[in-house]
Formats: sequence, C-alpha cells, structure tokens
Amino acid sequence: MKNVVNVLSFILNKMNEVERNNKKDKTVWLTLGEAKKILPYKSRTKWQELRDDGKIVFAQFGRKILYQKSSLESYIKNKKIA
Repeated sequence: MKNVVNVLSFILNKMNEVERNNKKDKTVWLTLGEAKKILPYKSRTKWQELRDDGKIVFAQFGRKILYQKSSLESYIKNKKIA
C-alpha cells in the first residue's frame, strides 16, 4: 500500500512540475484552423511546404499538428503579408 501511495505522490508531483513549467512558457500553439485565420493560406499543401522548409515552427503529436503563433506572426512580418 505504501508503494502505491509513493507512486501516486510521485505522479502528482510530476504533474504539478509540468503545470508550473507550462505557466512559465508563454508559447501559444494553434491548430490548423486557428492558424488559417492568421495566415491567408487555405491549401494544406502550402502549409506542408512551410513546415518542410522550416519557415514556421510546429509540433506534431501523432497526426495532430500545432503551429507556434509567434512564428506565424514573424513569418507575416518578414514576408509582409497583409
């Protein structure tokens, strides 16, 4: 029983640590639908090109792709997209 309590305590401590780190990290991640509201590209092929060429920052979790909002804003600023 003590072992189970220790494991649960460890897990809770790790979850709290992750939550604290997330609060420090102000990075905002967007889904494709949200990102399309910022960049005018509707084609999935264009989004794939942006990822492949390293022009925007993204994270992929299985089939789910998230885009870093600040990298989209930088891309707009550098490319002068209105």
